[in-house]
Amino acid sequence: MDSSSNYYSSSLLSAYLGESESASGDQHQLPQIHIEGSTSGETYLEENLGTKSNNSTLEKAFSNISLEPRHSTISTASSASTVFSSMSSEKVAEPSSEDEQFFEYVVGKLKAKYYRYEKRSTLNVNWGDAAEVLFFGDSLDSLFTDRTYLLNYLVESSYELGEVRFSNLSKYHTDRHYDVTHLLKKLRPNLQKFNGVMDLYAESDVNIESPELFEIFSSSANHSDGLCIPLAISMFGNWLLTYNKDKALASNYENSLILDYFRKAARLSLVLRKVKGLLEENAVSLDKATHLELNRYWDKDNQNALSASLYGLGEYYQFTHNYDVAVTLWELNCHLTGDRESGHLAILGLTDGFGLGNRSKEHNRFGRKSRSHKFNTKRRIAHLYRILMKQPGFDEYGVSWATKEKYD
Repeated sequence: MDSSSNYYSSSLLSAYLGESESASGDQHQLPQIHIEGSTSGETYLEENLGTKSNNSTLEKAFSNISLEPRHSTISTASSASTVFSSMSSEKVAEPSSEDEQFFEYVVGKLKAKYYRYEKRSTLNVNWGDAAEVLFFGDSLDSLFTDRTYLLNYLVESSYELGEVRFSNLSKYHTDRHYDVTHLLKKLRPNLQKFNGVMDLYAESDVNIESPELFEIFSSSANHSDGLCIPLAISMFGNWLLTYNKDKALASNYENSLILDYFRKAARLSLVLRKVKGLLEENAVSLDKATHLELNRYWDKDNQNALSASLYGLGEYYQFTHNYDVAVTLWELNCHLTGDRESGHLAILGLTDGFGLGNRSKEHNRFGRKSRSHKFNTKRRIAHLYRILMKQPGFDEYGVSWATKEKYD
């Protein structure tokens, strides 16, 4: 893609580092970032968020949940426990008015169309569509009426800014002819390079402090030629969140760049899920080794990218005390990726009355709680438990009720 036609001529990273708007070229100067390891004096209390947490309020629990991201190899989407530490009460700066309007619109649309149910009726949520509305403002089927437009989005990913408000839709509504097989062949060397670094990272957490890892993450995340790698984008956001601590900030969640990377990765992951069929059709003629790498790209790696992004954004909304959106993101994450940690947090939040469409704490005019509201919330919790029960190592007691037929 011609960099001169790029709406966002400098990368997200370059813009963050204060480069001139006129900066051009595909090779960006990488900064020298000092990496600080975690101090040995920090102590953490690990605690499982199971049914034993139901008696506590989410407000109290969330005030103690750590803002540190999960430290785990990318081969697994979640860890077995949630880390707790004190949380800063300081909030981030208010978003722009356009961002606020967009966010209010999508939350209102989700409440009215996806999380609404009538009295004595059952709530059924299309989790995939709900996630798309949250990030794009509408379902992808409505916004991208042709698979070519979805492919445009993946190829021209540098137009995606990662802002709260989804923009530049018209950039992707152009009739281009792609040799999809050629795009996949061209992607393979980038995948091999990135996967090699990920394997190094998986061997030891110490490796993440190497400058080489930063360079690979940043270059892969800001790649603008051919198919993008959503996992690279989410991992770079996670790297910045973990190892690029700005001492001037109470939390790295005040760094809007990190949130931009998480949103961008989430959007691209959702689009890749939609366009997967088209890519598979054009990968049939490729050799077995290439096909295996591509399968990892659009299945396991893409799921991990979506999982890490939804979890990280959930922590951000928890930090800003928007618990309804935080719980909604974690619930979506569990349904779409099977993320165990998000599932436990969503269960805790739903139990305490948080999450879009959760009306379990409401009272009628007689001061009583509605049976319909209570049932629908409990059913949502049951469905999350069913997902968690299928995962290896699940050993939580007292949740057999979740398998009852009435919660189907």
